[in-house]
Amino acid sequence: MATLKEYFQTDFANALTFFFSWKTTGPNPIDIDVKVGTETYSSAKFVAYWVPHHAHFLQIFESLVNSVDEAVTQSNGIRTLSSFGGDVQYGLIGSDNSPFSNRVYIYSDDVVDDAPDPALDALCKQKMLWLTVRGQQYMKTKIELEKPMAFISHDSRDKTDIALPITIGLQKLMCHVWYDEYSLKVGDSLRESIEKGLKETKKCVLILSPNFISNGGWTKVEFNSVFTREILEQRSVVLPVWHNVSARQVYEYSPSLADKVGLNWEQLGEAEVVRKLYNAITEP
Repeated sequence: MATLKEYFQTDFANALTFFFSWKTTGPNPIDIDVKVGTETYSSAKFVAYWVPHHAHFLQIFESLVNSVDEAVTQSNGIRTLSSFGGDVQYGLIGSDNSPFSNRVYIYSDDVVDDAPDPALDALCKQKMLWLTVRGQQYMKTKIELEKPMAFISHDSRDKTDIALPITIGLQKLMCHVWYDEYSLKVGDSLRESIEKGLKETKKCVLILSPNFISNGGWTKVEFNSVFTREILEQRSVVLPVWHNVSARQVYEYSPSLADKVGLNWEQLGEAEVVRKLYNAITEP
C-alpha cells in the first residue's frame, strides 16, 4: 500500500521535477522535502512540499507559503527545455523563462480531514497563491481509486497482441486492472501477488486462446482459483475473451466455461471488446 510521501514523490508524473531539501528554523527543526515541477506542455512551474509530523504543522504550512518564491528561485539553476523532434521554437523558451503558476501543494500525514484553516486561507489569498493540502483523506481516496477492478489472466504469448491492448483500453476508461507489467514490483512474490489480485478484484478477464488452453502452468492455477471463487461467492466472476478458439476447444478445456457467454476478439474487434468488458466490470 502506498504512503502519502510516495504520492508526493510520484504525483505529477508528466512534469519535469527538481527535488531538494530544506530545514526549518526555530525550535524542533525538521527537514522538508521540496519539489519544483515544470509542466511538460504549459511549461508553468509549481511547488510541492512533504512535511513530516510536527506538533505545530499549521505554522510550518504558513512558513512554506511565505517562502514559495525562494523555492522557485532555488530551482532556477536547473535548465530544462521541452520539445519534440522537429520542433522549431522561437522567443523566450526553456525553464529559465517558465512562469510560476501560483500552484502550491503540501503533503502531510498530520492533515486528517478536509476542514480548511481560516488563517491559512487568508494568507494564501494575500499571497495570491492556490494552495492544495493533501493528507490522510487524499491518500485513502487515491488508494481506493487505484484498486484494481479486474484481473487479466492470460498466457504470456498473448500478452502483446491481446492482454496489453485490453489493459490500456480499460485504463483509458479509468478502469484499473491487475496486469503483471503494471501490478508487479521488483521483489514481489508472484504467487502472493496473483492470489491477491484474484481475491480483491471484482471480475477476472480470461483470455482464452490456444496458448492459454495448452498452458498447464500459471494460467491453469489462476483458472482454478477463479472458479473456486465463483463457487464460494455464488456469482459470476469470469469474463471470457475468445481468441482463435472454437466452442469444442473451450468445452474440452472446461465444460462449465463453454456455457459462459464470451467476447470474440476476431469478430468484435479491440474497441468493442474493451467497451463490453468495461460495462461488465463496472456494473453495480
